[in-house]
Amino acid sequence: MAFASNISAKNYVRVCYHTNWSQYRPGAGKFWPENIDPHLCTHLMYSFAKINRNNDKLAMYEWNDDKLYPRFNALKKKKPDLQTLLAVGGWNHENHDSPFSKMVKTAASRKVLQQFLPFYIACFINKVS
Repeated sequence: MAFASNISAKNYVRVCYHTNWSQYRPGAGKFWPENIDPHLCTHLMYSFAKINRNNDKLAMYEWNDDKLYPRFNALKKKKPDLQTLLAVGGWNHENHDSPFSKMVKTAASRKVLQQFLPFYIACFINKVS
């Protein structure tokens, strides 16, 4: 029994979630990628990116996401096996006629995004969810 629990402990996944709007919190609540302890996590999720109005590319949500993505990914220097991920969407991103709904509606529309993703992933992040 101890052997089995040892194996499962080695294979755990702990996802930590970072919101790009935490930079706007007042005082001590303000939070930047450098404030994350990457040793607490196996995976780090950056929230959020969005799909642009043309439904063909991922786009930044906040004005400075292009500066925050590299700072977020720099945490891998402290923990090289850390997996960084990018969440697309957000609570105010979705409705029946949103860019995301339009993007995932058909195989053809999903293919447009899939063609763009490798570039985005190579530049900023390990995976997109």
